[in-house]
Amino acid sequence: MSKLQHTLTYERTDDMSVLSDFYYGVEEMDDYIHDKLQAKIERMPELESYIVREGDNIVAMTAIREKPLEVRKSDGTRFDIGALEIEYLAVRKDLRETGIGEIIMQWIDEKARTEHPNCKYLSVNALVDPDYGYSAVPFYEKC
Repeated sequence: MSKLQHTLTYERTDDMSVLSDFYYGVEEMDDYIHDKLQAKIERMPELESYIVREGDNIVAMTAIREKPLEVRKSDGTRFDIGALEIEYLAVRKDLRETGIGEIIMQWIDEKARTEHPNCKYLSVNALVDPDYGYSAVPFYEKC
């Protein structure tokens, strides 16, 4: 599917049980989504978690939160800059490299601009797992 053929909808939810049949395809990430993500959402009320659908099918999930970036100047002083952190972004295994992730990144960018006016930057918590030979860094660099 080309990027232009995706029509995605975003549904905010705090109930991750809807992801019981969702698989990203990296064991560590799938284990986290199925076993630990719900507890993190309950501990962090500021975390905005979304199910991404194409039609009736869940194709991805993402979670974002406001998290200031701490900047240290050369004189040792520190200050915070408003940022929106992408905690998770996972596209279903069979749909990766179809443009869905990039569309979600554009949606997050627009959301940051319109709903989080104090946020001047997007930051990301990117999975790098040498045991699986996997890194999300190239995806985020591309975006």
